Amino acid sequence: MLIPSALRPWFGSWKVQAEDRGLFKAIPVYALLIGVGLILGFLRELTVASTFGLSSELDVFVVVMGFQLFLGVQVGNALETVFISKVASLGIGEQRLFFKTAVRGLVVWNLMMTTVLIAVTGGLLNVIFPAFSQEQLQLGVRLVQILLLPIVFANMAGLVRGALAVTGTFAPGFLAGSIVSLCTIGSVLLFADAVGIDSLAWGVIAGNLLVLALYMVQLWQTRLLERPQGQVESRLSQVHLWKAVATVLVVEVVFQGLVLTERSFATDLGTGRVAAFFYAGTIVAVPVALVAFPVTTTFFPRMTRLFASSRAEGAAMLKKYGSIQLVASSLIAIAIAFFAQPIVEILFMRGRFSAADAEITGHILSTLIFALPFMCLYGLIRNGFYSLSDYRTPVLGMMVQWGAVALGAGALVPRYGVQGLAVASVLAQAIHTSLLGWLLMRRCS
Repeated sequence: MLIPSALRPWFGSWKVQAEDRGLFKAIPVYALLIGVGLILGFLRELTVASTFGLSSELDVFVVVMGFQLFLGVQVGNALETVFISKVASLGIGEQRLFFKTAVRGLVVWNLMMTTVLIAVTGGLLNVIFPAFSQEQLQLGVRLVQILLLPIVFANMAGLVRGALAVTGTFAPGFLAGSIVSLCTIGSVLLFADAVGIDSLAWGVIAGNLLVLALYMVQLWQTRLLERPQGQVESRLSQVHLWKAVATVLVVEVVFQGLVLTERSFATDLGTGRVAAFFYAGTIVAVPVALVAFPVTTTFFPRMTRLFASSRAEGAAMLKKYGSIQLVASSLIAIAIAFFAQPIVEILFMRGRFSAADAEITGHILSTLIFALPFMCLYGLIRNGFYSLSDYRTPVLGMMVQWGAVALGAGALVPRYGVQGLAVASVLAQAIHTSLLGWLLMRRCS
């Protein structure tokens, strides 16, 4: 009964308000940019695979890229989210002051973080990956030191992207993935023969530097960096900013625990089940990126301003566009479920990926895809809590989903195998989204 009672209030008038029409008109363009980025990302992986194969050097690079993804990309995403939720409803003078203060705090953080990484990387890699040879450990330390630059570029870019969002500038953010992929492809093709795996790191450095430069040029063209007239005092403190960033990062940590739990159950089901589950999840992520991401990104600043002025107005906007997204993603999920196996065959059935592998992956996809509507709606609901400066409830929601996956898989996997794991994953996402939606509507009533 929880899911129907939680979703019922979301359906009402779908008439788009005049101030939202510009955002809606831009969404197809943003979806196209994301689609191009996905294609370039696929080409990047093909280039890397064909150049380095399954080499020990690539193993090391994949491992140490985790530092860049978490300390760079994820910290940047958290800064973007918190910055938008904190300052979107403020005046331009306060926005500028808070941005400058946040930049200073981020510079201090990066100095501390790079110092610690330089000091502990060797010992940390040795503890986490004891099977690495001495040559691999030395390579890992050197790659981490090279990747310190893109770590700094990426988290700085996240903060600048948040500043751009509050000014209504979104297109540069949707170009970032394409830029990094193009730079990586170019660097590998040009320099792999001469410098080996370092060419990958050079591509990541160049891509993240170009992204940050693009963001800064775009930000310079807005009013956010203009010196305000008169004295402006910020009502926001750096302590609140970094506490919120840390809380948002906890959501990502809990999510990674959830993913590891799913894969742990999959490893007990026979060879290839983890990979099949991963490939099915990759296909589900594509419509999430194309349908949900443009909407949650572009409407977040406006949602924050509406919640600041009236919770009822913010909830009304969330329900209207959430229900549109829910219906659209449900239709997409039904279509993909119907054609699951042909889709898998077209995308993956080549080389050592056999027809039997495609059948297993297709069966998983035909179930897992029904998490799509709840995944799309979750992004809007989560941003609703962030608009209220509530960063803890999404953490609790993710912990509920993690527990639901563990309990559901424990009950269903012994009887239904990998399909039971897929059902448990869908039910856990549905419970998570429905619970957060119900709590948010109660908060706004």
